[in-house]
Amino acid sequence: MKKFGKELSFKIDGINGSWLMVKDGGLKYLHLTSKASNTPTPNTPPIYVNRKGMWDLLVHFRCGSKYLKEIYRKK
Repeated sequence: MKKFGKELSFKIDGINGSWLMVKDGGLKYLHLTSKASNTPTPNTPPIYVNRKGMWDLLVHFRCGSKYLKEIYRKK
């Protein structure tokens, strides 16, 4: 998905961890929660965020309410 001239890809999972990759030109920024696994490879250091931080990023990029609900899902 493209937003604000950046390409976004993400996997949101409230139980097993979430990640968000932002591609801006030649740079790839990976934002992830501590439990996230099977993440893509960034070319910058990964940025660890808590659930609230991931929620803020999804709101900023207007990713949709179904993903926002998933962030705080528990078993």
